[in-house]
Formats: sequence, structure tokens, C-alpha cells
Amino acid sequence: MQWRRCREATEAVQAAITAHADETGANRYELEQLVKTTVCHAEEDPTE
Repeated sequence: MQWRRCREATEAVQAAITAHADETGANRYELEQLVKTTVCHAEEDPTE
């Protein structure tokens, strides 16, 4: 069950990144890297 939630979350994030890149003309790869970097360096746990 956990893997399903992870997969669904990943699909939602990828869709949002793609949509944002399409709407703004941003480089999709660079945008994805920015999101990953931001998430990896976040100091707060969003589940708390």
C-alpha cells in the first residue's frame, strides 16, 4: 500500500512539473532539479 501512495505522489509531482514548464516555458529538467533540491534540503518534516 505504501508503494502505491508513493507512486501516486510521484505521478502528481511529475504532472505538476510538466504543466508548470509548459505554461511558463521553463526548462522541465531544470525545474525538476530545483524541486528535488528544495525537497532534499527542507528542514521541516511535512508529515508532522
